[in-house]
Amino acid sequence: MPLLREKLLSPACLIVVALLCGCATSGAEQDLDEIPAAQRAAVDALREVGDKELALQPYDALGKVEGVSCRRTYRGMPSTWEATVRRTKYEALKKGANAISNLACGNPEGRSYIKLCLDSIRCTADAIRFRN
Repeated sequence: MPLLREKLLSPACLIVVALLCGCATSGAEQDLDEIPAAQRAAVDALREVGDKELALQPYDALGKVEGVSCRRTYRGMPSTWEATVRRTKYEALKKGANAISNLACGNPEGRSYIKLCLDSIRCTADAIRFRN
């Protein structure tokens, strides 16, 4: 039994377990088509603002948000910029934001075994809450 315990606690085994846990959680994203219509409208209405607008009004920075669009099956819809920006806005809305700034999206990525995606797009933004 001690030999089995040593093998189970080896660094390589622990790394594999950590990676599998990360992969298991990557599929936990909520389908935005399944949220209520009013909430979907609020996500779509969340505006993107630039530095000029930020300079004109007081606001609270609520932190970075990230949205990922991921196609997990060959029959699934491909990742799109629109879906990724919508997911980024949804994450900002969950933090209480009424706008986003500094939206940046990466290039589409191909197959990833770590993310369990056939293709994906990732965007980040700053969640902003204007005080007015």
